[in-house]
Amino acid sequence: MIKSKRGLMKINQYKKFLSSALVIILLLYYPFMDYYLLEKDNYDRYLKDTCEEILSHSDNNTEKVKNIIKWEQHRIIDNPNVEYFTISNILSLFFINPYRLPDNPGWYLYIGKASCQELAFVFENMAKRTNLTYRRIYADKLIKPNGESNNHRWSEVKLGGKWTIADAGWNGLYHPDYNKSYFINNGYKFGHVVIVDENFKPIKDCTSSYVNKTGHLKIEATKNGKPVENANISIYMMHENSYYQVVGHSIDYSTNSNGIFELDLATYGNTNYIIKLSSTELNGIYQYEGKKSLSLNNNENKILNVKLDEIRPGGSCFYLILGLILIINFYLYIFKGNIMK
Repeated sequence: MIKSKRGLMKINQYKKFLSSALVIILLLYYPFMDYYLLEKDNYDRYLKDTCEEILSHSDNNTEKVKNIIKWEQHRIIDNPNVEYFTISNILSLFFINPYRLPDNPGWYLYIGKASCQELAFVFENMAKRTNLTYRRIYADKLIKPNGESNNHRWSEVKLGGKWTIADAGWNGLYHPDYNKSYFINNGYKFGHVVIVDENFKPIKDCTSSYVNKTGHLKIEATKNGKPVENANISIYMMHENSYYQVVGHSIDYSTNSNGIFELDLATYGNTNYIIKLSSTELNGIYQYEGKKSLSLNNNENKILNVKLDEIRPGGSCFYLILGLILIINFYLYIFKGNIMK
């Protein structure tokens, strides 16, 4: 009888836990539900009206770009009710992933939160609505003159047959007042710049468009003398006593079927690179790793062979251990606890 009462108490505690978890989930996801059920149509109409107004005040594509960015500056960047996405903002942890919705620019206006990534989403959606040809640009690291760094996402539009910068998230850069030389002329540095598709997969290297001096690197991944396909690639730039990951932070890069990966990298004075490769086994339980450093000069073509000969625990190993700990604790709490009592 006593055991059954204790079992009933445990069931009631479990129900309370589930109820509390459900309430928390509903609170966190309420903005998402409210937007799609009640507000999305209103924001869609607003964006459609805004595009029509932009088109009515634009005589050519250059003016379209200028007017879209000016609208973003006024509606989002200069709006005191819109916050910048930051890790310190607890809500952003839930909104950034999985709630980055590139096909729904009204969502960012609704939640009042945006970073360079979201501003680029909004610009590209408006560019599509106004018949502009654009492409998506990304860099894992943009190094500021004071040494601070962050990743950066922006757009390019095709004007007069040439790709030109359109960046609402960085002081509202647009043609013809600014072009790709803006970053170089103002002391900003990239390690690597790439064109990405709508799924954030790399399409084409465009580092040479944003950096005056570059070198070309061909990476060969091998294990036991054989090429390693799909080896993950991370590249770190050592510059002026600072350490920056310029490849492999937000975008996954990997070797091809021949174990090869090629890219352009910036070559600044006193700059070296560290190349790290890894290849997972058993669904990530463990992995083989390899690392090499190199210096790269302007216009230099270099081949680097990286041997993956170090064995380390993989990312899935942590979750496996955590799962085992939870299962053991659950067993001790439910079964052994009842037996002891």
